[in-house]
Amino acid sequence: MDEKACVNDCPWPIEEILGDEFLSRHIPVQGSPKQPDGRRFPSESHFALKEGEDGLSHYWNRYITIEDIFITIGLSHRLDGQFKNHTAFKVFQIESGFIKSLNELITTEHKPIFRNPAPVGQPNNRSHSLVKFSLDETDLLQIRSNLAAYCVENYNISYRDFKPANLTARIEDLRLRGNKTPYHSIQ
Repeated sequence: MDEKACVNDCPWPIEEILGDEFLSRHIPVQGSPKQPDGRRFPSESHFALKEGEDGLSHYWNRYITIEDIFITIGLSHRLDGQFKNHTAFKVFQIESGFIKSLNELITTEHKPIFRNPAPVGQPNNRSHSLVKFSLDETDLLQIRSNLAAYCVENYNISYRDFKPANLTARIEDLRLRGNKTPYHSIQ
């Protein structure tokens, strides 16, 4: 992860994430298992740590709306430097109490991302949080399986139904403004 958590001039305090709150994660539609009724769910691989990561990035729902999640996705760059396609994702939320109930949990950390201004392709994110688990390979597989199963078994709660295509014009406008947006600096 190349995100930089808040330091020094950060306008947002680091807070404790309580057990009755929700953390959301965006999941690429491509590669998501599809059920016979057409619904798609995250698989275990959507909860895998990438090289260099020490936790799974989530959005803390207290500080972000579903609309702003998709805008943040659309203003973020892929590894190749191109903007992400916000319509290529679905968002699922998991109750932090469930996450905290996993024996393998190390920590759930609120880690806002802030730079003023933030570079193009790396918008600020007050809601950014990390879920950090034991790095034992056996534990990681069980954790990933539990998180994916939660989304399937609690679909009506976990799936955040939203039509991101409705934001395309707004995201295109924001992209044209470079880092002169409310997502990149605090005015």
